[in-house]
Amino acid sequence: MRENETSVTFHIDKKLMKDFDEASKMKSEQLGIPLNRKQSLHLAIKEAIDNWQKETPTD
Repeated sequence: MRENETSVTFHIDKKLMKDFDEASKMKSEQLGIPLNRKQSLHLAIKEAIDNWQKETPTD
């Protein structure tokens, strides 16, 4: 693991994971590149942070 990298383990129920996989597939098709689960999660977190920052401007 790199110096500033954090590892996280969590458990998700099967229905939520199925929904995540479907959303990941849709995003992959939208981007035109295959995404694995790690890439999909990373992209979803990045987009959530970007959207939150747009909605919550700082001074």
